[in-house]
Amino acid sequence: MRAQVSLLIASLLLFSCSIPAVGSQGVTTRMEDVLAHPDLYNGKRLTFYAWVSLRHEDQNLWVTWNDHQNWETRKCMSLTNYDVLSGKATTLDGRLVKVTGIVRIDASEKGAFIRLAACRNLALELLDATSVELKDATGR
Repeated sequence: MRAQVSLLIASLLLFSCSIPAVGSQGVTTRMEDVLAHPDLYNGKRLTFYAWVSLRHEDQNLWVTWNDHQNWETRKCMSLTNYDVLSGKATTLDGRLVKVTGIVRIDASEKGAFIRLAACRNLALELLDATSVELKDATGR
C-alpha cells in the first residue's frame, strides 16, 4: 500500500511538472506553428502575432499582409466571436497585432454554421475585446 501511494505521488509530481505554465494570455507560439499542426493546438488558449483583417466578410488572421492581399488561405486563420472587437475594428484592421484566443480546428462544427467571413475552417475564438491589441504604437 505504501509503495502504491509513493508511486501515485511521484506520478502526480511528474505530471504537474510537464504542464506548461499558462497565464491569462495563454501559451505563446507562432501562427505558423498553429497552421502547420492545428490538431496539436485544438482547444488550447494561445497568444501569437498576426496581421488582422476586420472588414465586411473578411474577419481573419494572416501570417503576412501580402498573404491577405493574395488570399493565401494556407496562411490564414479565421476569427470567431469577432463581434467583441466592433469598437476597435477600424483601429486594428490591416495592422500587426498580438492576439489571444482558443484554437478551433472545426469552427463550422461539421457544416452546422455557414461562416461567410472565414478564410478557412481553422479559427481562433476571441474571448473579449482585450483578445487583440496592436503589437506596438505604430502597429508594425
